[in-house]
Amino acid sequence: AKAPAARRPPEPPPLFLMDAPTILTRIVEHIEQTGRPPTVRTLALIIGCSTGTAHNLLVALQQRGYIEHAGSTRSITLTQAGLEHIGRI
Repeated sequence: AKAPAARRPPEPPPLFLMDAPTILTRIVEHIEQTGRPPTVRTLALIIGCSTGTAHNLLVALQQRGYIEHAGSTRSITLTQAGLEHIGRI
């Protein structure tokens, strides 16, 4: 008899749903420390993910109205909704 296939644990929710406040806070902290927004590569290093994932997170945060991101380097701006989401307003 064949042993049943091992069940994989369920996929965790996307990082941006679990941790949007942390990501937004890290963006703000980077701006406060350096005077400019992080690049996608820097954001990936800050939050511990790939640059592709960081880009997807930015798209998701923008779709939710937390940031404005023109797609160019260092063009991340937190919106009022984003600042409210992390208690900065």
